[in-house]
Amino acid sequence: PGGRWQTHQWPPCGANCNYQIPSQTVNNAIQNLKKSGYIELKQDEQDKRRKKISFTDTGMEYAKEVLAPMLELDQNIASRLGSEKFGQLTALLYAYGDALEQETAFNTLGGSKHDL
Repeated sequence: PGGRWQTHQWPPCGANCNYQIPSQTVNNAIQNLKKSGYIELKQDEQDKRRKKISFTDTGMEYAKEVLAPMLELDQNIASRLGSEKFGQLTALLYAYGDALEQETAFNTLGGSKHDL
């Protein structure tokens, strides 16, 4: 994956569940949150190439009202499924995402399924 991808961890998965999304997608999301007044970016004093992301007061309210209940719901479902079933679900979703990405790439590039 290299520098084009950033690895993020989704809370219900614990330490065993990472997913990758393009850096540009992450940057666009951050810029949209900043424009909406939910976050602010501050220079990292120890590494000038990095910026720290902090919630604004508006962002904290949004997180409490919208994000926290969604994360809690997701965690409850993960708990109800148990780690084995949740692991299976995660693996299947990864497989689906990979297949979708390949299918989309082939259709976009005019490739053939035989190229797999």
